[in-house]
Amino acid sequence: MILENPDAKGLVPFVNFTTPTGSLKAHIVERAFFPTLQYNSEVAWGFSTIKPLGAIEEAIRHKLFQPKKGLSKQELSVLIDGGIQRGLIRKEISKMLNYRC
Repeated sequence: MILENPDAKGLVPFVNFTTPTGSLKAHIVERAFFPTLQYNSEVAWGFSTIKPLGAIEEAIRHKLFQPKKGLSKQELSVLIDGGIQRGLIRKEISKMLNYRC
């Protein structure tokens, strides 16, 4: 999931949602609170990264990623706050999101 619009260099913070694995570098978000999800999911903050938007667009063109409806601003805020409260969001990602870890 792209978490923020591209910065001046065309970079975006990116995090994966996956089926729950119990990773200590992730936390679970429940579908009941995030209706756009198809099932309870794990937010893999420990594996988040910063990518050029062009690389993500290229991956979409090659069908490596499938665009989905995004989270609302409120849902995204809850998601990010959960990662911050658990100390899971990397400082580089936090800076791009204008949050403090």
